[in-house]
Amino acid sequence: MPEYLRRSAFNSITKVGSKSDEKFDLEVGLNLLFFYNALDKGEFSGRENDWVTVHNQRIIEYYGQKYDDNKLN
Repeated sequence: MPEYLRRSAFNSITKVGSKSDEKFDLEVGLNLLFFYNALDKGEFSGRENDWVTVHNQRIIEYYGQKYDDNKLN
């Protein structure tokens, strides 16, 4: 995990603010950690050129090489 993303995850997890901001930031930080832990374990082997959606520390869906913003809505 690159140092700047490690710092971002730490800041997101420890950030203090409104309850909705804290919940969102905590989720972002935990998803970053989950993604890089999964990457280190080789869970994305064979999918190096695909996009992946991570939510609640789970892989939701893999996409092909072309990312579609409309799938997130």
